[in-house]
Amino acid sequence: MNTYSHVPDQANHATDLACLADSEKYKTLDDKRRALLRNWYALATVPFFLAIVIGVGVFPRIVPDTAFWAGVAETIIFGSLGWSFIVTFYALFVYGRWFLIRCPRCGWRFGLGDRCGSCDLPRTKENI
Repeated sequence: MNTYSHVPDQANHATDLACLADSEKYKTLDDKRRALLRNWYALATVPFFLAIVIGVGVFPRIVPDTAFWAGVAETIIFGSLGWSFIVTFYALFVYGRWFLIRCPRCGWRFGLGDRCGSCDLPRTKENI
């Protein structure tokens, strides 16, 4: 730990940053956030609707024993609904980490704005 911030010494790497997007930690976290923004709807809903179509429409016609199939269809549908909850909690976790990221220059929480509230480091190169 250095005497000026709450960040461990990183061989003056933090002073070489022009913006927060130059930080490797932020870059990987922002890539995860952008991937979720592109694919969240498909990740959360497509398995659920496929399970409904397969569980209610396709397999009951193939397997005529409806008493057996009703339990299997319920299991598939609830499993896919559980998958949707997992995707939702993962998205909340990624966004929580993105909102609470610490500034690599000063060590304080960066915040939601385009610049750090403590040291005025911009979030992206467009804000320089």
